[in-house]
Amino acid sequence: MSLKVFLELVEIKAKTASILPFLIGICFSYYYYNSVHLGL
Repeated sequence: MSLKVFLELVEIKAKTASILPFLIGICFSYYYYNSVHLGL
Protein backbone atom coordinates (compact mmCIF):
# COMPACT_ATOMS: atom_id res chain seq x y z
CA MET A 1 0.00 0.00 0.00
CA SER A 2 1.49 3.30 -1.04
CA LEU A 3 1.43 6.43 1.10
CA LYS A 4 -1.03 8.14 -1.25
CA VAL A 5 -3.54 5.28 -1.06
CA PHE A 6 -3.20 5.15 2.73
CA LEU A 7 -3.85 8.88 3.12
CA GLU A 8 -6.94 8.67 0.90
CA LEU A 9 -8.28 5.76 2.96
CA VAL A 10 -7.71 7.58 6.25
CA GLU A 11 -9.39 10.72 4.91
CA ILE A 12 -12.51 8.77 3.91
CA LYS A 13 -12.71 7.14 7.35
CA ALA A 14 -12.26 10.50 9.08
CA LYS A 15 -15.04 12.10 7.05
CA THR A 16 -17.35 9.19 7.83
CA ALA A 17 -16.52 9.46 11.53
CA SER A 18 -17.33 13.18 11.55
CA ILE A 19 -20.53 12.98 9.51
CA LEU A 20 -22.08 10.02 11.35
CA PRO A 21 -22.61 11.81 14.73
CA PHE A 22 -24.07 14.78 12.85
CA LEU A 23 -26.63 12.55 11.13
CA ILE A 24 -27.45 10.75 14.38
CA GLY A 25 -28.02 14.13 16.05
CA ILE A 26 -30.37 15.22 13.28
CA CYS A 27 -32.34 11.97 13.57
CA PHE A 28 -32.57 12.30 17.36
CA SER A 29 -33.69 15.91 17.12
CA TYR A 30 -36.39 15.05 14.61
CA TYR A 31 -37.57 12.07 16.70
CA TYR A 32 -37.57 13.90 20.05
CA TYR A 33 -38.68 17.41 19.04
CA ASN A 34 -40.42 16.62 15.72
CA SER A 35 -38.41 19.39 14.06
CA VAL A 36 -34.93 20.08 12.79
CA HIS A 37 -33.42 23.58 12.64
CA LEU A 38 -30.01 23.55 10.96
CA GLY A 39 -29.38 27.24 11.56
CA LEU A 40 -28.82 28.08 7.91
